[in-house]
Amino acid sequence: MGASQNKPVKNWKLLYEAAVLECDRAKLLERIAEAEKAIAEEAVMREGTDGVERHSLEDAMQVLEDLKRLNGGTK
Repeated sequence: MGASQNKPVKNWKLLYEAAVLECDRAKLLERIAEAEKAIAEEAVMREGTDGVERHSLEDAMQVLEDLKRLNGGTK
C-alpha cells in the first residue's frame, strides 16, 4: 500500500512540471488541466494532513491559475 500512496504525489508533480515547462501554447492549456486535476485529487487524499504539503498543493494550483490567465485560457 505504501508504494501506491507515493504514486499520486509523483504524478501531480510530474504533470505540474510538464505544464510549467510547456513551450507549445497549443498544448499548454491541456497540460494545465491535467495538472490541476491531479493536484485536486492529491488534495482530497491529503485532507487533514500537515500544512506544508497542503501549502505546496495550493501554491502549485496558484501558479497554474496564473499561467492559464497569462495565456488567455479559462479551461
